[in-house]
Amino acid sequence: MKQRDHTLLLTIGYGLLLAYGTLFPLEHISWDAPVDIGRLFDWQRARASLSMSDLLINFLVYLPLGALLFRVFQLLSFGMALLLATLVGTLLSGSLEYLQLFIPGRVASLTDILVNAIGTASGALAIGLLRFDDVGKSIRALKDRYIRSGPWADIGLIVIFCWILYELLPMVPSLDFGNLKHGIKPIWLAIIGKGGFQWGKAVIHFFNFTALGIVFLRILRPDVSFWKVFLGFIGIMVVGKIIVVGRILEAEFLAGGGFALLLLTVFEYVLLTQIGLLVGIFCVTLGVWLNGLAVGDGVSLTTHPFNWIPLLG
Repeated sequence: MKQRDHTLLLTIGYGLLLAYGTLFPLEHISWDAPVDIGRLFDWQRARASLSMSDLLINFLVYLPLGALLFRVFQLLSFGMALLLATLVGTLLSGSLEYLQLFIPGRVASLTDILVNAIGTASGALAIGLLRFDDVGKSIRALKDRYIRSGPWADIGLIVIFCWILYELLPMVPSLDFGNLKHGIKPIWLAIIGKGGFQWGKAVIHFFNFTALGIVFLRILRPDVSFWKVFLGFIGIMVVGKIIVVGRILEAEFLAGGGFALLLLTVFEYVLLTQIGLLVGIFCVTLGVWLNGLAVGDGVSLTTHPFNWIPLLG
């Protein structure tokens, strides 16, 4: 399969991921019920529910889409590729916002569409400029030094990017003492025995870290030290959990990561084979399944009954 075909498939996949994340869960919806299109233009309602974290999320999640769309249209002129990438991203955002009108409790607004469009355009512009700018050449050289070439490595980088967003949004750091104290409070409570350990959360983090480790194993070049990169990445995530506003560092996060590191240490060379792909898929699937179906506060591994209806919570 040609490189451009890989990029197109990757773009479609990321678009479907955005649709899934935007519309989930599709339950209790009457698609034949009349909707008021005017809700898209209800600025007061949109302003009341607007927050800086929402704006940042809407911007960041559309950055990769813009970059991928630009690569799809890269055979065209720079301006035309930028225009088409922005247009497609805006149309996708508008379609998803319209569909949210059918979902009770959702706030669909032109503000989200505008921010998504800006995110798409920024991602497309960035990837376009990186092709010609000296800084872009330096970044590409750095990527080529550490990351394998090919579409699967690009997919791995997108997976890592999405995981960072999931764990550290709204990505607003603060060194305020109160925020730092709040960030490490769960660890302190666990140390003094006043905070219950939630095994369900620890198991979910174990599967997530294992899958993430396999991604790093498979996208890093053979001459690059996996352990230096992966341990450094985990260290950054731990610090991020403490300093990012609204995030906390939990004992379950450290325990799950620790057990995952143990597994990766023992089976590192096995996970580099095709078996590693199967293990990674299994870990991602089981992690998502447990996270979505866990009952209560996560102290046990009890889950809700599972249904096979796609996108239904």
